Amino acid sequence: MGARFSDLGSVVLEVARRTGSETVDLSSGHARWEVYRRAMEAPAEWGPLLEIVGLEPDPSIAMSVVLQMLERVPEAERISWAERISMEDKRSLAVLRVRELRILDVLSGNVGAEYDPASDEISEWSDWLQRRASEESTSSRVLEQLSQLGRTRRVRHLSAERLRALRQC
Repeated sequence: MGARFSDLGSVVLEVARRTGSETVDLSSGHARWEVYRRAMEAPAEWGPLLEIVGLEPDPSIAMSVVLQMLERVPEAERISWAERISMEDKRSLAVLRVRELRILDVLSGNVGAEYDPASDEISEWSDWLQRRASEESTSSRVLEQLSQLGRTRRVRHLSAERLRALRQC
């Protein structure tokens, strides 16, 4: 881990101090994760946390932080988080999640854009996006398609329930 780890160590120790810990076992992924978890709850620490993600030696920990942060940061900042992942296959998953969150933002009515996905497009969505869309979409058309085409029983059932509730309003 060499010099890279010592760079990580100084940033992690500083964030830990600001979020309530005086000491951290830097060799422990669990201890580092606890610091990251507290930093995710403190928007003032998101800048240093972004730096940490690019230095984190455990790709699974880095990816977990990024996936959680993508849902917290403004849309304009999401890609910079995804790009901090050093392993290409994991980075491509993070970039996919950025795109999926954009779709979810529109489906949830959080963004003023228009989006009417075709049924073949919905069937291509990841399980994560199908589940989240079934929970959050305000589009009766999307919920109807998910109730019929959703990959899992949970998605189909939840979409049908939400569609019934929408129609009763």
